[in-house]
Amino acid sequence: MFALWQVVLTALVALLVSLIVLRWRFKEFELVEVGSITLIVGLSVFGWRISANVPVLNADPAFIFSPNDLLCPVITYVCLSLYAAFRTSRQASRWEQARSLLTLVSFIVNVVVI
Repeated sequence: MFALWQVVLTALVALLVSLIVLRWRFKEFELVEVGSITLIVGLSVFGWRISANVPVLNADPAFIFSPNDLLCPVITYVCLSLYAAFRTSRQASRWEQARSLLTLVSFIVNVVVI
């Protein structure tokens, strides 16, 4: 099991890396939208990691990946998809790329940080 500070750190790193990726790769997204998206990524990581913080999901049976490492990006993808359903931006094709990259960010942060 991970301490609360480890879960918070992981969520903050996911939020920060998401912000960097969005500002670097998707400059056309408005700043308010970037803030919303990065908050969703951070909260999805925090929500999943804190609610699924049990030994069986944190064990690493598959090489170096735990079930939590593999499932957290799925939660991030679903949360970003829910956001996309209510999104009014005109960059639909760029959104798909952004969501894919942020899902990858969620996975990498979960493997590296926690």
